[in-house]
Amino acid sequence: DPPSLLDFTSNLAIGRPLPKSATRDVARLWSGLCYHTAAQARRQARGVPILADFIAELTIEARLAVRFERTLGAEHYTVWGDPALLPSCVTRLTPVRRETTETDQ
Repeated sequence: DPPSLLDFTSNLAIGRPLPKSATRDVARLWSGLCYHTAAQARRQARGVPILADFIAELTIEARLAVRFERTLGAEHYTVWGDPALLPSCVTRLTPVRRETTETDQ
């Protein structure tokens, strides 16, 4: 907290190598950022604590040059946009609570 430019930079732009078993779809997603619903993001962050300490909620206005689509399931989205622009879309940061609640199961 606060989110950094690196938090909004894709694996491809960071220079992370694509997994050897990656399909064309995975390669396409590697150039974007993966997002989930708040509940799914919380479950993932709890399961893999190195992922995040905060959940950022973004509000992306239609006028911005940002593209997003539902990918890899109902609660998974991929966002493509300028990493310098995306931090300005953060409307809320919520700490990831490590304890489990009934609504997260």
